[in-house]
Amino acid sequence: MKRRLLLTTILLVVTMSNAQNIKSSITKSYEDNSYKNKEGQNYEYDDEGNLISAIRFGWTENSTTAGWSPSSKELYTYNSKGKLEELLSLGWDDQYINKTRRLYEYNDSGRITKVTSQKWNNDQWENSKQFNISYDNNKLTEGIIKKWEGTGWILDGRNTATYTDNKLTGGIEEDFDNGEYVNKWRITITYHNNFIKTYKKENWSIFSDWQLIEGGEYVLDQSGNRTSETFISSSNENYKIEYSYDASFFLKDFYHPFEEKRWFDYFFEDFPYVNKIISQTKLHYNLLTNDYDVPITRITYDYDNSITPLSTKNFEGVNNVNVYPNPSNEFILISGLQKNENIKIYDVLGKVAKEKSVMPNQKIDIQDLNNGIYFLKIENRHTLKLVKK
Repeated sequence: MKRRLLLTTILLVVTMSNAQNIKSSITKSYEDNSYKNKEGQNYEYDDEGNLISAIRFGWTENSTTAGWSPSSKELYTYNSKGKLEELLSLGWDDQYINKTRRLYEYNDSGRITKVTSQKWNNDQWENSKQFNISYDNNKLTEGIIKKWEGTGWILDGRNTATYTDNKLTGGIEEDFDNGEYVNKWRITITYHNNFIKTYKKENWSIFSDWQLIEGGEYVLDQSGNRTSETFISSSNENYKIEYSYDASFFLKDFYHPFEEKRWFDYFFEDFPYVNKIISQTKLHYNLLTNDYDVPITRITYDYDNSITPLSTKNFEGVNNVNVYPNPSNEFILISGLQKNENIKIYDVLGKVAKEKSVMPNQKIDIQDLNNGIYFLKIENRHTLKLVKK
């Protein structure tokens, strides 16, 4: 069976022109009885509160270095009506390079009608998938999925939605095979006070019936915050996510990026947070205790600080490698080098500003760099903070 692209909807809630931001989030994995850095993201917004970039980092730690290194970036472009027009995904290979992008189209009512996915290949964009959306009385009822075959689009599948009392209660995804639609999987949804309470995903089996593959149940507090999410699956990958909040602040007063990787997010906007979210902790199910008490990961949200790419710590080796003068506005030297070394100088966004091979006691010209903070990386060894002024 063909794999289906699960499209992403970015949910943005903005109500104040001077609102704060979620500037960064850090995911830590639980290892050796403690949480350790794993992944991180920095977020940027425009004056209207629209998310314009999400920079992703991975944590590197070994015997000589530790710090955040860029892994990818997403850039968001909006049309004159403030609607997301392009989502560009960039990969990191010593610099950001094109990877994939999504193009969005809307009807006169401002609703999404088409999402086209493309991938970067041979220095040009190539079509990949397309999601064409239909409405009935402003309710999204059908999504036709197409794939690119050489010179044109061919039918690949469809999503259809079911409603009860104007609420989305389920949907079916079908493959297009041998000239007809055939069942693939379906989702069933229940609600509590207009928020999702449970969901169930089932696959169409070879026995021509629906079989559960995964499901979830949410617990909400009196304010409407999602306080926990319990996930079960047929593969016994069972876990629980617990959320913590600062009840003295409302999330509507902040800019924030949240992603839901489910196709039916195009059918509705179920926003599960009311107060200011602080963290979410993922716990595995423990057969011995019959409870969800085995820590896996924790995500924390920071409203004041961003992640600094690469480490600001000067990692000293046996040869006491250092950079001087620091600060400098013309030339620098790296002390302690015993042989020729490849160096790269990164700006604070992780972009390579200069790279070259350096001999011991060789001056490095930095006059072409703008004033600011940089990080000088000696290949496979040291990261040194550098200030140009």
